[in-house]
Amino acid sequence: MTFEQYIRKQLDEAALFPEDVEAVIKRIKDAPENKVMENLWHRDLEGYPATMQKLAEVTMKRHALLWIEETCPDAWFKVCFLPEEVK
Repeated sequence: MTFEQYIRKQLDEAALFPEDVEAVIKRIKDAPENKVMENLWHRDLEGYPATMQKLAEVTMKRHALLWIEETCPDAWFKVCFLPEEVK
């Protein structure tokens, strides 16, 4: 599974619609702090330390929450992206 496939799967499992998944993916890829990932999105996670998968998850949750706050702040699926201590 690639980095992008992993993030898509997480967003899909949180019940985002396909067009919403696309919007969050675009936001993640366009973020300045993710510029370093530009050539890694289509690489297999298996070849990287587990920390890389965790970092991909952290950025996915961060940008998903930002997108939710901007587009649908009362969304029921928002809780899927909140830190455990906030849930």
